[in-house]
Amino acid sequence: MKLLRPTPEEREFCEQQVTSAISAVDADKRQTQHEKNVASKHARMDLKAYRQALKRAQRAFWNLPDGMRQKIGLLAALEQTALPDFAALIAVCDRASPSQLPLRADFDRYSAATWAWNVLASMGEQPTVTRGGKWAKLAAIVYGVKNAVFFHYCREVIKTTRLDQTAE
Repeated sequence: MKLLRPTPEEREFCEQQVTSAISAVDADKRQTQHEKNVASKHARMDLKAYRQALKRAQRAFWNLPDGMRQKIGLLAALEQTALPDFAALIAVCDRASPSQLPLRADFDRYSAATWAWNVLASMGEQPTVTRGGKWAKLAAIVYGVKNAVFFHYCREVIKTTRLDQTAE
């Protein structure tokens, strides 16, 4: 709050805005970490092995004699379970492939700069891009690293966002 210096009337509103911004950036960080985990080499190799196992199981099932497939189907019905739909499971693996995910390089920091801009704009201040300025400092605070340099990310927000509206 020292950085923004809100009036006593604006203090509660300012605290709500900053809290919302911190929560949104934390959610972005968790999503980015999730995507990194999903796109890791180990995860990709495990997904590939799982898909290959499904293909082998599918071939093995269809190579069974007709009578055995019928017996398995009847026993599955008695157990009130469905036979696996191998084609659907393989299609799910194909859709889960991390190569189809968009890159999120520096997205969290960009998000922090955007949210910092929203907070400043909601307080009636015109965010300006200066090294070590209020916008960059607030972005670092929202991101959770007090002394980080956010000048570049603030510039990116200026390039990609209309200045007459708050960023979304």
